[in-house]
Amino acid sequence: INNVSFSIQPNEKVAFVGDDKATEAFFKIIMGEDEDYEGEFKWGVTTSQSYFPKDNSKYFNDCELSLVDWLRQFTDGTVYEQDLRGWLGRVLFSGEEALKKANVLSGGEKVRCMLAKMMMEDANVLVFDEPTNHLDLESIQALNQGLIQFKENILFTCHDHQFVQTIANRIIEFNKDGMIDRLSTYDEYLEYKEELKYGYSDFDFLIQIIVFLLIIAIPSVINTFFRWRGFKKRNVLIGVPFILSLDNIFPVLSDTVSLFDSDKS
Repeated sequence: INNVSFSIQPNEKVAFVGDDKATEAFFKIIMGEDEDYEGEFKWGVTTSQSYFPKDNSKYFNDCELSLVDWLRQFTDGTVYEQDLRGWLGRVLFSGEEALKKANVLSGGEKVRCMLAKMMMEDANVLVFDEPTNHLDLESIQALNQGLIQFKENILFTCHDHQFVQTIANRIIEFNKDGMIDRLSTYDEYLEYKEELKYGYSDFDFLIQIIVFLLIIAIPSVINTFFRWRGFKKRNVLIGVPFILSLDNIFPVLSDTVSLFDSDKS
């Protein structure tokens, strides 16, 4: 990650796209899991953070605690077991399920435990690295709705298009030149990327429409008027050869010009 500088405003939900390794490294840095970096970052004094890493194996490998006791590790020790079971129940670990050993869980069950941990921590900044991995469709939809309704900050990355589109109101892409930062939805960001790729924008389209009117549409109207009045006047569509020579500059007009040529023939 080079040449990157930005600040996050209250209530922003930021999707990080582009280089997965860069995003993972960034999340590890800001969450204190990687101290080997240059530069600096600073959390706001009123913020609290909760982190969902892409690789959660260190939380479960070789851990023979029950899920109740596993979750208890992340408290100050004063939380009642009933409350711990309540958090686990929210992610479908109820009754005897809450007594499962942490080291025998499936990938999806580990994700649900991590989500229970994050809910219990009640942070106002949530950091998610690929949270939909290992989840079934119903669980993804439930998480999607929960994050849509969350009123604080979310920093996340995900390859589920609908998930990103419905949650994010800001998109940041890390790339070789630094970053792209757009205050927009994911679909709007993708449209912007297409404009960068082809050098085309709404302003370009407006210019093309003006050129079309001046060189093709208006002369056609004039020709029609002269014919209606009985004048034998030379065809005024002198702009057509000119616009054909500018086909690389005004690509959208090429099909339209072809249609006019067909009409003339």
